[in-house]
Amino acid sequence: MDPHALRIECWRMVESAHPETRQTAARVPTCVQDFNIDESGVVKSTLGSTELLIPYDCVFDQHHDGAADVVFSLEELGHFARRRFRQMED
Repeated sequence: MDPHALRIECWRMVESAHPETRQTAARVPTCVQDFNIDESGVVKSTLGSTELLIPYDCVFDQHHDGAADVVFSLEELGHFARRRFRQMED
């Protein structure tokens, strides 16, 4: 793996495609967003993710009516990565 690259994944428990049994869970962990960011800030997603969306409930571990999710655009992710790589060089 390239030391000057970032990989971000978001996982969620989603409904299983198989009926629940003692050996098969009703919900399974699944990667729902992924981002590969190189040192020049180019962001790619093998799943076709167009933004990093983090649900409010995942950040604060509780529901709040009207609360906004945390959303980062691909441009923001690329900018963040470039700043981190520059800091690593110093």
